[in-house]
Amino acid sequence: MPKRFSQIDPLEIERAARRVPGVAFAEVGDAADGRRGLSIVLYQDAPGEETAGLVEVALREIGVEVQAGDVRIAGYAGQMPGAASGVKVIDLGKGTWATESESDAVTPVSLGSPGTGSRTIGLVSVTVSRSRDRCRARVEVDAGDGVHVGDASGPATDMRMRRSVSEAAAKAAATALGLGAPDVEHVALITLGDVACAIVVIGAPGESPERRVGSSLVTGDAWHSFAMAALQAAAALAD
Repeated sequence: MPKRFSQIDPLEIERAARRVPGVAFAEVGDAADGRRGLSIVLYQDAPGEETAGLVEVALREIGVEVQAGDVRIAGYAGQMPGAASGVKVIDLGKGTWATESESDAVTPVSLGSPGTGSRTIGLVSVTVSRSRDRCRARVEVDAGDGVHVGDASGPATDMRMRRSVSEAAAKAAATALGLGAPDVEHVALITLGDVACAIVVIGAPGESPERRVGSSLVTGDAWHSFAMAALQAAAALAD
């Protein structure tokens, strides 16, 4: 029996849509009329109606009852590949950007010592939206048991946006690793000549929290690097 959008995990719907060729980004949400549906952003050269139709087919395959108007084309975006191999940066327009891992070229963060059969946690996507003086970050991670999501928001300054990304990544990692919610205590962007590095310090909850530091070279998108640094710090807490 097909199910409505509200009866299926939004992440499952979004990931099914993103697997369709021509789809740059997808997000489940409410339209102005309050109706739940899926908004998709397509690459510039993707045929609109045909791609939207393929998305509807993909949703039906996972058991979604799709009606007219449930899949909405929010706009078109050209792909802007980052310098880091395997990372794509997408300008969604209206002050919203997203980065996603295109393949296994983005190295996941290892948990535990080498040779111990440890798990890994991988960064799936980072989305940063800005509305006037506020920003919101959403980070998806995968630790082998499914996708976990973290959200954070704050003032729309460059540093606060980076902090929001780090907080969202730390929350997602904590959920995936079964940790208590960590505190992001410090975020910094360090540059030495033409090299930049994202630094994130997080602490485990408690009166005397253990602190861990994560770092990631900025070779493409800075938000992606801050998320990776936060995952690295969270992984250190889990060891």
